[in-house]
Amino acid sequence: MAQLTTAEAAKVLGIAEATLNDWRIRNEGPAYTKTGRLVRYPDYEIERYIRERTIKTSSREGAQREEREVGIPIHV
Repeated sequence: MAQLTTAEAAKVLGIAEATLNDWRIRNEGPAYTKTGRLVRYPDYEIERYIRERTIKTSSREGAQREEREVGIPIHV
């Protein structure tokens, strides 16, 4: 289990370190551990946070794509 610093966690999430600090103050964002003033984010909590916010783009599970030929008319 890796423990990420705020800077490392922010980089993985693709956000500013200040945003992650703000989320923590507002009790939002991924879970973290704190020992004294030392804040760390367990890697599995960052992964869970991302996984829980993953949006599926298909309304049907296992939907198969229909293949079609698409022609573009060329006018000469």
